Amino acid sequence: AAELSGITHVGGSTYHAVGDNAAATIWTLSVSIDPATGWIGSAAVTGGIAAPGLGTDSEGIAYRAASGTVFVSDEVASTINEFSLSTGSLVASVGVPAIYAPANVQSNMGLESLAFGVGGLWTANEEALVPDGPLATTTAGSWVRIQRFDESLATAGQWGYRTDPITALNPFISAERSGVVDILPWTESELFVLEREL
Repeated sequence: AAELSGITHVGGSTYHAVGDNAAATIWTLSVSIDPATGWIGSAAVTGGIAAPGLGTDSEGIAYRAASGTVFVSDEVASTINEFSLSTGSLVASVGVPAIYAPANVQSNMGLESLAFGVGGLWTANEEALVPDGPLATTTAGSWVRIQRFDESLATAGQWGYRTDPITALNPFISAERSGVVDILPWTESELFVLEREL
């Protein structure tokens, strides 16, 4: 279970995760969290669900309790698919707008984040798409698109979001990365957005 990327809570100490290493598996994790402090006491991969329909670069995962399924975003293919947690089979594909097509994705910075909750299903590209301008630099952030799908998985809105600039260039890597890596719907009109750089 290498290179875990996205993670989603399904209840109690049980979580599911996917990785961006082309493993066709939805991993099961056990994570204990101290309710008083929020600190993680322990975490372990306890199993996996074979999911042959997963792509080569699974990044985001979001649990849909009503159907016992998870949505998984693939950064290379620019897809969002829904999988059964009981069988690992593909049960649905979300109609992702054409603007997110692989030809518009810069440097493997496509659909990274995924959340299901208030307002439906949410995703965003990690950094600017080709038509939306340059990637982030130390002087300017980049424009990404936050995309919402309603409960029936129909497109239901798209918003521009400006990331922060990169704080400093790293001498140990050849390409700087930054951008949106996860989102969490809080209300119908408010999201928590997690950015990172490396």
